[in-house]
Amino acid sequence: MEERLLDGKYKIIDKIGHGGMGTVYKAENVKLQTYWAIKEINSINQKNINVKEYDILKKLNHPALPRIFDIFEENSNLYIVEDYIEGINLKEFLKNNGTIDEKTAIDWFLQLCHVLKFLHEQKPNPIIYRDMKPSNIILTDQGALKLVDFGIAREYKDTASTDTVFIGSRGYAAPEQYGLGQSTPATDIYSLGVTIYHLLTGHDPTTPPYKLRPVREIKGNLSQEIENIIIKCTQEDPGKRYQKIDELIEAINNIASKEKRETKGKPYYKSFRRLILCVLDNTEFASELGWIISKAAGLKTVIIDTSYFDSKLDICMCIERKLSRYVAEYGKSPLEVAYNMLTEGTDLHQIFENSALKPAKNLYILCGLFNFENTGKAPFEFDKLIDAAYKYHDMCIVIMDRNTIYEGILKTSDYLIVASEANFDVVRQYKKVVDIICKRLQYPITQVKYAAFNYKKGINLPLDILKKVFSPKCFLGTINYKPERELYKNKDAFYPDSAFKLLEEEYSGMLGQFNIIAKPGLTEKLKEFFRKNFGFRRENLDWEG
Repeated sequence: MEERLLDGKYKIIDKIGHGGMGTVYKAENVKLQTYWAIKEINSINQKNINVKEYDILKKLNHPALPRIFDIFEENSNLYIVEDYIEGINLKEFLKNNGTIDEKTAIDWFLQLCHVLKFLHEQKPNPIIYRDMKPSNIILTDQGALKLVDFGIAREYKDTASTDTVFIGSRGYAAPEQYGLGQSTPATDIYSLGVTIYHLLTGHDPTTPPYKLRPVREIKGNLSQEIENIIIKCTQEDPGKRYQKIDELIEAINNIASKEKRETKGKPYYKSFRRLILCVLDNTEFASELGWIISKAAGLKTVIIDTSYFDSKLDICMCIERKLSRYVAEYGKSPLEVAYNMLTEGTDLHQIFENSALKPAKNLYILCGLFNFENTGKAPFEFDKLIDAAYKYHDMCIVIMDRNTIYEGILKTSDYLIVASEANFDVVRQYKKVVDIICKRLQYPITQVKYAAFNYKKGINLPLDILKKVFSPKCFLGTINYKPERELYKNKDAFYPDSAFKLLEEEYSGMLGQFNIIAKPGLTEKLKEFFRKNFGFRRENLDWEG
């Protein structure tokens, strides 16, 4: 392939896709040596592209969606720069591996439902994806699905009666996309149904005879319930389909519940999605959460402390001596070393394996030094370092001081977690900080989560008041106060471990809300882990989150 450089910095490496709306390339930012997916749309197809729609998509933040970083024009072409996602699209997966079983179909059905739910609930207008098909879905190495190619997504508006032009993939597109009506959430439900039909049966809907037969006629081992769901999703009349994603999710979960009963209590698992969690001003909480995720869930986790003036992460993780030896050897903190390696173009594996401190298996620590001279400084662009961390780890936890809010960090974060004491003055203070972040920086309030930390029942604010302040959907739960836990802070011990021994139920409940308990068999491993190490029996824990 002839070498091309776009926008003075993106070197085209390979063509990774081609469709009716344009060509997708894998490209390298030669300045940062990071990889991106760039979609090229020629002048002919640009008439079907509304750049304003992409401006809307740039603000979306969901773990199953690639982030859009840049849009530019060059030589009459439009270029859209997105996350480059490692993995295989489901069209290739089907070609290489054959059809999927019902359990996998239920898992993927739910993953795709949740990302469509996120799109359809955007304000002021829902976003309709309009191009669901196997080739637009990437399966990552972690088992998560990513929805790519938003070239024909649009806002749904009540004032429109029909779509202006047919756009979609024949065979997967709903009848109303052929100019017979306006695309609505039910349009995406139709295409989702056809996609799962194709993955379950192997019958390509884009080839003759173009008819969707009942799936049990093709694969007799499928359940009547999954057949009924697909039939309802793919009705030609939009009014006869599920009208909302929530209705479809409920129907799928009913199958999962039945399967759970029939497999003698073996739980149905949701699939893990990589996340960036930004913890506001609570290093203790971030330390404990990171340790639990890495140790109990077995996920590769990095904790990055952006409090460059007074980092406490070394104390919380009991790595003061390691940090001192590290600085004596390198002359810089792990945070500085990692960023310097990043700017020099070092391979991501080397950056985190060589620069981070590792207090436990699967746990990586990047922190600065307690240094008064660093007051008020932002020594480098944290968002670039966090983006690199995201690409290399399953879970990225970022600690941010409420007095030094970095907009770039918030833009990359999937959730902002406030874990504070539940006293009136403290809660009021953090509520004001959250309001400012959401209003001034346009951070979605739905992605803010609150946890009552060191909660003292009967002394702190009642839970019903806390839920009113931050809304029930934002409320993660409580990490209860334990006098024994306080003792560990002043001992030369790894107290996140000790804290988990005392508070595993509270933290496990929070893990479920972030869908971190991910793969089949992990729940039993967790139970065995608790029994073996701590003597706990977890028979009553809701492992479905």
